[in-house]
Amino acid sequence: MSRLAIAVLLAGCFNPNLGDEPFKCGVKDACPPDYTCVSGICTRQGEVTADAPAGTPDGRPRPDGAPGSADAPSGRPDAGCVATCNGDDLMTCNGPTVHCAAGCDSTQVPGACLILAPIGLTEVCRDPGTVDFTISPTIDTNACTGGTVVPQVVGPDRCVYKFANVMVPNGANVRWTGDRVPVIVATGTAKIGGQLFVNGRASTPGPGTAALSVGNGASAGAGDSGGGGGHATSGGAGAVLMGSDRPTPGGGSAYPMAYNGVLAPGGNGGNGGGGGGGAIGLIACGRLLLDATLIIDAAGGGGEAGAAGPTVVGGSGGGAGGTIRIEAAEIVFTSGAVLVANGGGGGGGGGGVNVGTTNPPGDDGHLDGSVARGSGGVTGAGAGGAGGTSDGVTGAAPMDGTSNTIATAGAGGGGGAAGVIVFQTRADKPPNVPSGVVISPAPKLGQVARQR
Repeated sequence: MSRLAIAVLLAGCFNPNLGDEPFKCGVKDACPPDYTCVSGICTRQGEVTADAPAGTPDGRPRPDGAPGSADAPSGRPDAGCVATCNGDDLMTCNGPTVHCAAGCDSTQVPGACLILAPIGLTEVCRDPGTVDFTISPTIDTNACTGGTVVPQVVGPDRCVYKFANVMVPNGANVRWTGDRVPVIVATGTAKIGGQLFVNGRASTPGPGTAALSVGNGASAGAGDSGGGGGHATSGGAGAVLMGSDRPTPGGGSAYPMAYNGVLAPGGNGGNGGGGGGGAIGLIACGRLLLDATLIIDAAGGGGEAGAAGPTVVGGSGGGAGGTIRIEAAEIVFTSGAVLVANGGGGGGGGGGVNVGTTNPPGDDGHLDGSVARGSGGVTGAGAGGAGGTSDGVTGAAPMDGTSNTIATAGAGGGGGAAGVIVFQTRADKPPNVPSGVVISPAPKLGQVARQR
């Protein structure tokens, strides 16, 4: 029988409205009228082209997939495909498009959403948090209620609090205390407009400082002053009384732990001086929004001044700033936000005159990023050194050098060094810091680790 005869016969046997479902060709590639045999499948002429290659978006929504498989809608990867990336979107074969906050990895087949792998907490973003952050005026990291204790390679343990969403509105104040440093994780929405405190306040240190054995300023006696706490740099040196052959009380040494991924607090000032600023870690598995009313304070406390009176008393050193580390896929600032980890000022010396009065302490680290002033001493006594505001400049030594002009008055304490602020984001989404944002000392920028 001729091919023409077969076609006439088929025309009488096939339903003329067979639709678009794929079906096999007949004997010798026979198909009904208006259909053509393409790769063994009868397809409507002029309507359906060959199937798109696996993993590439289909050109049309018609069912041109392989036999027995559902075809992909137009613009999605074709049936039987592997998931592919389109920018930050993961195009799945049978489900909705998924937006990947940390980026989409197209370097392997199939494509997949990336997740953040924060330092020492590489799996924390893999599964979503189950509860939202509850605002409390004070949170004790020793109890670590609702958190998980995670050691660091060196330095204090972390108390890791994992939440679905972290929302801290304007007017909300939260202070962390204790021997561990807090780490707050948001797997969903992260927006902060309130005030977060881990700073040293006068002689009270921030969280984690008690577990740190480095960076403390040297102590002295008999009218000598204490050195400032160290961190990003050395703290300011203290001073000795005029004519003394005792060694100058040194500032606490610098330590690079914060640059190596450790959440390290600042050193305390000598002579029972200003408390070192604590450390805090913020992790947003997606985008972190920092509003205009945000304050994150990890500054050092001011050193106590020597009291006036017949007893010669040296001032205390200022505490060093701590650490603020933020790891996020993206950080979005609003003008007015404040992040500080500056050093506290040293306390002035006392003794000799004005019996019964008390001198003011050195300033705690300032929220406006300016230098924390050391307190003045009584007549003839040394003034406290200024706190550090830069990770390239040490906390200042006492203004009168290493000795006083009158032997009956105490020496001034050294200023605390600046701490460390680190921002780590996606390489293609570096922080854009608008004017009006206060960040002191200047932040170190880096890339957050990501993984499949």
